[in-house]
Amino acid sequence: MKRIADHLGEGRIFQIGIRSGTEGEFNLAKQMKSIVSLHQGSLRTMVKRVRNKPIYVTLDLDVIDPSLLPGVGTPEPGGLTFQGFLALLKELQSLHVVGFDMVELTPDYDPTGISSVTASVILREMISAFCFKGSQMECDH
Repeated sequence: MKRIADHLGEGRIFQIGIRSGTEGEFNLAKQMKSIVSLHQGSLRTMVKRVRNKPIYVTLDLDVIDPSLLPGVGTPEPGGLTFQGFLALLKELQSLHVVGFDMVELTPDYDPTGISSVTASVILREMISAFCFKGSQMECDH
């Protein structure tokens, strides 16, 4: 994220759901004011700040609790539940999202296959939230 911030400039990156990192990474994030709490007040403040700007969302699936999605590169307990993810998505839905991606799915780490199923449902929910406004499709791709 530091390299991206160096390119975009500070104040243009927001990280939600960060649970681990080095002391240096957290100090840098604090300095850049890039970590946003999952509390509704914090999320709403961020949404108001960026409401009319083009937004790119990247979802690192490590943010989901590994009991629901174990097939990721760095599973860590304490992540979002599926309902928590939907609540977060609802907060972000009003933004002008111009693109999004989803990273860190590692199906080989999950012999049950539930990670691929969960990731597929998450992707469907993101498409629904960011591409469909009312009954109109707004994504160009």
